[in-house]
Amino acid sequence: MQKLIAWIKTNKALSLAALVIVWLAWPRVETIFYTNTGFDLGFSNQKTGMYDSGYESVGLAASSSYYPYEDPYAPTDSSDRMVVKNASIAMLVNDVVDTETKITSHVESVGGYVVTSNISRPTESPYSTMSLRIPSDSLDSALDFFNSLSVKVTSQSISGRDVTDQYTDIQAHIDSLTKTKTRYESIRDNATEVSDLITVTREITTIQNQIDSYVGQQQYLEQTAKFSLVSVDMSTDELALPYAPENPFRPAVVFKTAVRSVLTLFQNTAESLIWFGVYGIIWIPLLLLGLWWYRRSR
Repeated sequence: MQKLIAWIKTNKALSLAALVIVWLAWPRVETIFYTNTGFDLGFSNQKTGMYDSGYESVGLAASSSYYPYEDPYAPTDSSDRMVVKNASIAMLVNDVVDTETKITSHVESVGGYVVTSNISRPTESPYSTMSLRIPSDSLDSALDFFNSLSVKVTSQSISGRDVTDQYTDIQAHIDSLTKTKTRYESIRDNATEVSDLITVTREITTIQNQIDSYVGQQQYLEQTAKFSLVSVDMSTDELALPYAPENPFRPAVVFKTAVRSVLTLFQNTAESLIWFGVYGIIWIPLLLLGLWWYRRSR
């Protein structure tokens, strides 16, 4: 330290020029440091209010937590809401064929049914994919039963979609079309000309087709809300199951991230050199003045 102080006293001009250079370049160096090291400025722990999609995830995949958005106009009573629920589960089992048979029996016993069922590689490490329709009231108990059949559940998720407003809008269309149809029927009953009768009948038929279409949409929503769609993946080989590891090693992603970091470093360095060059109109005269004063003093 004493040698450094002595050198500064001996080379005052160079020391002053070095301080000026550091002072000018420091903001750019600080930017490069924060950009390439990922330094936490304290904003990462702030939570952002987001709309709750009703998605629930349980398993190996990492999950994020948000404060749900609260709608002041949302109904407080959820008993009359129409919600379409879907679920998926991936399981490691000892015997795929036996487990599939037990699942089929249980689903049928609660009033559900099997939509699709497929088993691949039956002689090696069997893998089965099932698509089930289960009464929504029995969804939780069915998932518990599936869990009891497994050696390990690698992933499980439940999602919900509120279709109450959609169902209400469809009913409003049906009511409006029904009133229009009633008026046309009244006109048809009082029609005296054949051409008028044909025209009105055609309009009534068109309106009835629209009503039937809306009624079909309502019935579809009712059935999908009444019966939840459940996807089941099972295998004797855990690596064959669709799940996200807690700490996945993805070399391609790591390589891309490293390349992006290097490019960012080069870009920030080039920008710093440009700033350094522009500020040369200040530090170059000071440096020359310091060198001149240093040589003269010697």
